[in-house]
Amino acid sequence: GATVTKIYGGSSNVGDNEKSSVEVFGSTVGNVYGGNKNAGTTKDANITIHGADSKVTGNVFGGGYKSDIGKGSEGAVTEAGSTTINIAAGTINGNVNGGSDNGVVYGNTNINIGKDATDPINSNLTAGTVDIKGIIYGAGSAAAAGDVTVVGNTNILMDNSSAYPIKYFEADGVTEKSIYGSGFGGGIYANGTTTDKSVIHLKDFGTSTKPYM
Repeated sequence: GATVTKIYGGSSNVGDNEKSSVEVFGSTVGNVYGGNKNAGTTKDANITIHGADSKVTGNVFGGGYKSDIGKGSEGAVTEAGSTTINIAAGTINGNVNGGSDNGVVYGNTNINIGKDATDPINSNLTAGTVDIKGIIYGAGSAAAAGDVTVVGNTNILMDNSSAYPIKYFEADGVTEKSIYGSGFGGGIYANGTTTDKSVIHLKDFGTSTKPYM
């Protein structure tokens, strides 16, 4: 398949987009962003990763790079947006972030991992083993410590019920249904959310050695 350095669902440097959709299938990608690059906004950003040969060598951001999802100011939402990341198969070498890289999501973030988590949204995805080697964050990555990256809810669903396992920071000799990675409802260097709640839902995993926050 193709190898791409970076993918953005939105536009570059300017523009307000109603909806974006990024699909990684049978390809190798460096970093994946659901929203814009550097400026502008995207209302609803969607990323889908499926197919056993799909690989992200960097990070996944449901939002954009230095750009927002939805619209708002001073911690208040004026036009709600959302991000949704569906991972039915593939390898992610870096982190999975529900929010933006140095931006704000004015609305909810949703991360769905595993065949049974993504099937209700799109049953036509090519499922397979999911291997996440980084950390899962419900929110985004902030430019400065304490910055808010999501004004709304963050939701993470990992469903390991199917025959296709989820490997999450798996250690040598540990079964595929054990979790060795950390999951955070908030973000990197961020307060995470200013309203509502953060939810992490794990289904059919055996043991955990690290906290889920």
